[in-house]
Amino acid sequence: MISLNHMNEYEKRLEDARRARMQDVRPRTDGAVPPRAPQKNRIEEALGKPLASFTAEAVPVMPPIAPKTAAPVSAVQPLAVQKEGNAYGRFLKKFFLALLALALIAAVGLGGYVVFKMHAAPKTQTPQATIDAVGKLISLPAGETPTVATVSDLAPLKDQPFFKDAQIGDKVLVFKESEKAILYRPSTNKIVTVAPLTGGAEVSSGVAK
Repeated sequence: MISLNHMNEYEKRLEDARRARMQDVRPRTDGAVPPRAPQKNRIEEALGKPLASFTAEAVPVMPPIAPKTAAPVSAVQPLAVQKEGNAYGRFLKKFFLALLALALIAAVGLGGYVVFKMHAAPKTQTPQATIDAVGKLISLPAGETPTVATVSDLAPLKDQPFFKDAQIGDKVLVFKESEKAILYRPSTNKIVTVAPLTGGAEVSSGVAK
């Protein structure tokens, strides 16, 4: 059975332990409570002096970073729209180049056709121009104007010796008073044949006046 004295002693020790805990001092077994050195902070131990000896420095305040503003939706084109626009632009470029090439080819072809027709088409001459051209190649009867006709069909003339070398477009100069006929070819500017009018040179249906 525990006596009252033991209870009082137990409560006294319990009170001493509570006070020692509050003062961060552990009680000794002999009842004496030695003073306990205060613990140092780890930062103080590393620096070698207490933190209270340091003065706080002002830390520069960073200006607030403005949030990035998103570009307006109208200024941003989706990638699909950009690709579609580029493809359409390339198509238009190729189309106009092809159109220009076709126009150039057509212009060259038309010009060549016109030049060919101009050189290929027989040059029409007036009767006087024909007489002047023949007069430069052969002496013509003086004082007489011949009748000028054009060979338009060779079939009726095949039996006439005067027209054996004739071609379509040849000119016939008939001098009735001098009884002389001249077959002239304007395409080559040459005299084909000259014959007396009574020697078979007759103006027939194959010669147009």
